[in-house]
Amino acid sequence: MTIILPLLKVQLATNKKYFMKKSILTFWCVLMASVQLFAFEGVIKLKMENKELNEIATVEWYIKGGSHAMYFNSQMEDGAYAYKMIIKEGKSEMIMVSEVEGETNITRIPLSALNAEHGGWALAEISKTGKTLEMAGKEAQNYRIKSSEAIANCWIADIEELKDINLPVVFSSGGLLMLLENNNISGFPMKLEVYDANAQRLYYQEITSIENKEVSVSKFATPR
Repeated sequence: MTIILPLLKVQLATNKKYFMKKSILTFWCVLMASVQLFAFEGVIKLKMENKELNEIATVEWYIKGGSHAMYFNSQMEDGAYAYKMIIKEGKSEMIMVSEVEGETNITRIPLSALNAEHGGWALAEISKTGKTLEMAGKEAQNYRIKSSEAIANCWIADIEELKDINLPVVFSSGGLLMLLENNNISGFPMKLEVYDANAQRLYYQEITSIENKEVSVSKFATPR
């Protein structure tokens, strides 16, 4: 089981000059097909680790209206990289941009291709553990999700300013959030841990801060 989108993983792996050949397409890199109500403007910061790809990253996620931009600073076994993924309001594609040796690399991927990825969680079992945890000043409830191939711990918080955001399908976790929503579990995902059947942690992600602030439109600019 992997939460990396197969389509993107193949695209990145076939381009030797594109440093994202081993990049994480994270828990958030499946959450948002569209945003229907635009209550929140600001930046969400998070940290993540992907054992399978030997990648550790920090992310700044900018939200303005229906536009989203995620700026990654990533450390992989072959070096450090910076890149960004952008979804503009009203557009039907995700744009990934990197600068490598002075060359701008751009990959455009239809959201419809990302929306088709649901992962292996469709038949998983969900249980509320009763555990709570405070992260970034928010109290989150713990849910345990178990499939035949993996186990996930997901911490969900009820955050007023984020309640009207439909997170991009490109920023979801292979169907995990869809599974929660289908079981009437709503809220904002603050932390995610995914383990394989042998209890080895494959993936980790945690929100470190949520800040309401005015975001410059320049954060969503893409090269022509």
